[in-house]
Amino acid sequence: MVQLFNVPENLITWFWLMLLSSSLLIPRAGCSGAGIRETGLTCEGSENPGTSASNFMAIMDTLSFEVKERGWGAQTLLGSGPPLYALGQCRRDLRSADCYTCFSEARQVLSRCVPKTAGRIYLDGCFLRYDNYSFIRESVDPARDIGICVTPTMGNDGAGRVAARVSNVTKEAAERGFAVDGGEGIFALAQCWSTLNKGRCGICLTEAAKKVLECVPNNEGKSLFTGCILRYSTRKFYNDDVAPPNTKDSTGNTPKFLFLLLLLQLFQKTMHDT
Repeated sequence: MVQLFNVPENLITWFWLMLLSSSLLIPRAGCSGAGIRETGLTCEGSENPGTSASNFMAIMDTLSFEVKERGWGAQTLLGSGPPLYALGQCRRDLRSADCYTCFSEARQVLSRCVPKTAGRIYLDGCFLRYDNYSFIRESVDPARDIGICVTPTMGNDGAGRVAARVSNVTKEAAERGFAVDGGEGIFALAQCWSTLNKGRCGICLTEAAKKVLECVPNNEGKSLFTGCILRYSTRKFYNDDVAPPNTKDSTGNTPKFLFLLLLLQLFQKTMHDT
């Protein structure tokens, strides 16, 4: 007869906490290069057992592989409890190492929301969100989309210059998902998340452009929207080298890492019942 050994009930939590700790021990690039300055963190909803620390870490670990490989990822965690969905994306002008550093920082900050139902974080160089429903096709949300204006002001002659740069990046990014433009002392960047089609991307950027122009004549303005970002500044804040788009859909993948989590949960339940 085979004798099963007893497993502590907190084994899985301990396992994932150790995994998170090790994954955060990575070299960090400078804040300006990696774009990890925090812009906005939002935690929403009640406490949800489906958003446990172990589930959050599992889906973030899976996302990290995709983000490291191509700069963005979208994943779903399905199990015995409520589902968990996540989306992460870097600005396309970030270098691969800086992108991964930004994602790792975003992941660490967003973990403050656990066990809330939902959370989203905008850093200067990347975006990360999780929720209990599939949101990856959303482009605008009037209740949550925001604009941020940065002082000081640039003077009375800045409105036309800002409008020109914002218009240029809005049109170009609506076609190919990303654009930068600079001239006359104004620099602008626009980007949609890779899960949006052209129609939804265009809707998001149009509304983001309206919002960011409300910042004029401030030196800098940002629109942080559900499906896109748009920013202008009197200083150049982006890199000239832009990575080619990678729009291959990842939402149908079933990563081995998520299977591992489900197996561990089943193992724990079996030990508990025994």
